[in-house]
Amino acid sequence: MTFKEWKNMGINPDDGVLITKFLMDVHLANVDTVKKNKELFTKYKYNVDVVPGEFLKIFTMNEKEAAEFEKILAEIDELGLSEVFAVNLRPASFKREFLERVKFCMANNFPYYNEDYSLIPELYNVNSFALYTASKPMEMIKTVQELDEMKLHENLHPEENSTKTNEEALNKLDAEDKQVYNQIIENLNYLILQHPTNAYLPQVVANITKNVINALLRKEYRFLPLGDVIDGVMFDGMDVTPEMEETRELILGAFPEEKELNEGRGLA
Repeated sequence: MTFKEWKNMGINPDDGVLITKFLMDVHLANVDTVKKNKELFTKYKYNVDVVPGEFLKIFTMNEKEAAEFEKILAEIDELGLSEVFAVNLRPASFKREFLERVKFCMANNFPYYNEDYSLIPELYNVNSFALYTASKPMEMIKTVQELDEMKLHENLHPEENSTKTNEEALNKLDAEDKQVYNQIIENLNYLILQHPTNAYLPQVVANITKNVINALLRKEYRFLPLGDVIDGVMFDGMDVTPEMEETRELILGAFPEEKELNEGRGLA
């Protein structure tokens, strides 16, 4: 795309920054993609006549990225968040992973923007986001997928009837069991936050969270690596699909060696 073609689009950097500073972005941009994306922004009531300099990169996406970008804008609009995102014109704000973090916050009542509509910085970094949301126990967390299912099915899912039973079992854990349980929950929680677009991971994690309690009551972690304890209950009671099976190694890789865990618990 030529500099003249870009100027004709009427998109300029703010704060008096010269467009020539972003000649590489201009060169990489495709005329049709820039035009289409600007029309999409206009459709959803964004004003992109003047934008932060870094945001010009949003117009250099390829055809595949542009198709996903259109879906993201539509989803932001459906969530009623266009006004918020209009204040946060950064390329990272319009990535699928970023939107999934916002939806996670919405689902679990975590604040995700300030009074001026600026999105909190924790959303922009996986590690910071994991720390920010770690205060809420996994058993209280609602995944985005679960919320979508609730929209489609107004009646309670049958598996929700086991919630009371799980709570009763949790109350039977002693201090050592709970320490191991909290370690498992923390690792699984962090894993989900690292892979927000994996639709099968939350299902398997929820199953582990439910089934591992009895294994902890049996003190299996004292004579088995924690990964083996997790592996033993991972798919109990599930109709396992090949996609679910693919999460096995991902989940087992989230746990350190048995020796490290035992040292952390003060065990011999």
